[in-house]
Amino acid sequence: MAIFFIFIGIIIIYRLFDIQVIHGAAYLEESQQNIVKSEATPAPRGMIIDRNGIPIAVNDQNYCVYMENAGLKPADLNNVALQFTDILEKNKDRYNMTLSKYLTIDPFTFGSQSLDDAMKWQGDKNALNLAKSDIEVDPGALFDRLRKKFNIDGAYSDEDAYKIMTVRYEILINQWIFDTGTPIQIAQNISDVSLAQIEERHFELPGLTASVIPVRKYIDASLVSHVIGI
Repeated sequence: MAIFFIFIGIIIIYRLFDIQVIHGAAYLEESQQNIVKSEATPAPRGMIIDRNGIPIAVNDQNYCVYMENAGLKPADLNNVALQFTDILEKNKDRYNMTLSKYLTIDPFTFGSQSLDDAMKWQGDKNALNLAKSDIEVDPGALFDRLRKKFNIDGAYSDEDAYKIMTVRYEILINQWIFDTGTPIQIAQNISDVSLAQIEERHFELPGLTASVIPVRKYIDASLVSHVIGI
């Protein structure tokens, strides 16, 4: 029994030494990645005025919406995506719709792509990344396949399913960023009404965050464009 406990003790001591000393730095870095995330915050630029103090270039506010990985199940993520798009559409705001360049509904088309380009896009590892056996030549069939890929419930109408797909596609093409916990932008230039509604429903929309981004605004600057670089 004594030999057995000594043997177990040696194993425990060795594992502690391996974790804390031999691979300590690597484990520390990995643990920091789980609790710390970096986020770039655009800074406002300085104003430009003429000799009489009249503004030529100033800062304006741009309301943007970001989505970060909140560890939601596919069904919950789809629900958040639909609620988000409904808020913006109700207030006549727009959200990122990169998917519409490649797939549209009513009627189903591959956008402005040729069939060859559409098939390449489906297999592109930076896009849908579908296996060769899953690539569709019919846009309607691709729509159905994306329903399954994104786990979109059949109870959703085609219109609502497409809204969900547009948000899920934005996540998909930024997946490596999303997986690190870094927020990805899914809408910009939204109204303050949409911003307020998203903030009010913060607990119903986990993963969604709104931010104010400074943007440049020029006032009667066409005569000095060569000076201020516009």
